[in-house]
Amino acid sequence: MKSKRKQKAFTLIELLVVIAIIALLLSIMMPALGMVKEKARAVICRSNIRQWGTLFALYTNDYNGTLPPHWSDNRTPGNPSGTWIISMESYYGGANVDDEQISVCPSTKKGKETEGATDPHTWIWEETASDGRIYRNSYAINNYASSTTSGIQGLWERTGQKQSNNIPLFMEGWRWGGGFSERHMSDDVPPTRDEITKSVNYPTGRYLVDRHDLAINVLFMDSHVEEVGFKALWDLKWHKTYDTNGDYPDWPEWMKNAKGEK
Repeated sequence: MKSKRKQKAFTLIELLVVIAIIALLLSIMMPALGMVKEKARAVICRSNIRQWGTLFALYTNDYNGTLPPHWSDNRTPGNPSGTWIISMESYYGGANVDDEQISVCPSTKKGKETEGATDPHTWIWEETASDGRIYRNSYAINNYASSTTSGIQGLWERTGQKQSNNIPLFMEGWRWGGGFSERHMSDDVPPTRDEITKSVNYPTGRYLVDRHDLAINVLFMDSHVEEVGFKALWDLKWHKTYDTNGDYPDWPEWMKNAKGEK
C-alpha cells in the first residue's frame, strides 16, 4: 500500500510573491477600469444630450421653429422665469429632478446649492420669484441660438439654418449659457483654469468644463451630437457674424493638449 504524500503548505516567501503579483495586476488593471467607467459616463452624457435634442425639437415644433429664450425677465409669482430651463420645464420635468435624469452629466461633481459652481461641478438655478424651486443642471445653451428681447446681435432665433451642422445649440457647461464674442475667433481668449468660474466675464469659459479629457459633448442645430475638443470650440459658428477664419488665440498651458486645432 502506497503511503499518501504530504501536501506542502505555502511558505511565507511564496505567499508574499503571490500577494505581490496580485497587487501588480491590480495596479495595471485599476487605471484601465477607471478609463472604462469614464467612457461609460461619457456615453451616458451623450445620451442625455440626445434626449435634450428631442426636447428642443418638440419645443420648436410647438413654436413654429422658434428656439426657446436663453433668458426671460417675466418674473411674476406662478409664472417663473429666468433661464431656458424654466421655458422648457414642461418638456423635461422641471425642478428637483433626480441626478439620474437627463439634467446632470454622470461625470459631474455636485456643487453647492448656489448659482454657479466650480469646474467641473453642476450649477444651480434657484427660482426665488415664484416658489423657491431649485434646478440642478450641468448643461448650457448657446445664448446666440435662442429667441430673446435683450438686443443681442447675430442670433440664430429659428431652426433650419444653412450651417446648422456647425451651429452649437446645447452642450456641457458650468453656467446656464454663454457664447463667443461678436468679433473674430482670436479675440476670444480662453481663461486660465483659475479664471473659468471666478468671473462671468469669460462667456467662452462657461463651456470649458473638464469632465471628459478636455472635451465636451455638443448638440448641434441639425440635431446631431458629437464630442468636441476644447480647441475645436473656436471653429464652431456661434452666431451669424462669428468669423471662424484666421488665427487661434494663444492657448493657456492647461489647454495645450486639448483636441481640435486645425
